[in-house]
Amino acid sequence: MNNMKKNILGSLSIILLLFIIGFILYEIKKNQDHFKQNYLVIKKERNDLEKKLNDLEQNYHNKFFNEKQNENLQFNKNLKLITINRDTVLAKNVLKNKLVLRYNESNCRLCVDSEIDILIKNASLISDEVCIVATYSKFRGIVVDKRKFDKNKLKNIKIYWVSSNLKLPLEKQNIPYYFYLNSNLTLGNVFIPMKERPKLSQIYLKFALKNFFIIQ
Repeated sequence: MNNMKKNILGSLSIILLLFIIGFILYEIKKNQDHFKQNYLVIKKERNDLEKKLNDLEQNYHNKFFNEKQNENLQFNKNLKLITINRDTVLAKNVLKNKLVLRYNESNCRLCVDSEIDILIKNASLISDEVCIVATYSKFRGIVVDKRKFDKNKLKNIKIYWVSSNLKLPLEKQNIPYYFYLNSNLTLGNVFIPMKERPKLSQIYLKFALKNFFIIQ
């Protein structure tokens, strides 16, 4: 009888031991799977972050290169512009010592609207130092933009319609951009805005107005 009890207890001990070993192995496997899953998630997040950083670095590199490529170029002084009243004027007569926002109907509209909104937000800083050179398939395009400026206390801002490409390297990028034209109509202070970074445009605008106009 005692032997039978011992055998039963021995069997139960073995079963319990096997159960404990099985449980431990299950927990180890579960933790390994969990660790592996977390590792894969972390690895993917790291790869995604590295890609974003690389893309951002490339974007800033391209932005810097394109801006510098257009510095100190001579603007076409005899370029014909059309005023909001449909008068024809020459660039040399209206763009000297001006900060110019250039955009085209083919540009990303969100990008253009972002810059228009920034000009409106900074209306108190602007009198007649800033002007716009825009291209639309229909003249009505600049009329709509001018009404928006007028409605938001920017009546002094001049907007000109131009039918042709400005023949600057930046025109190939199909993006809005800023530049300053000195008295010799030489480009300087070229800036490519980024709609994802509107604060950059605000900083650029404030410093450009301060450096080129208020100090003079």
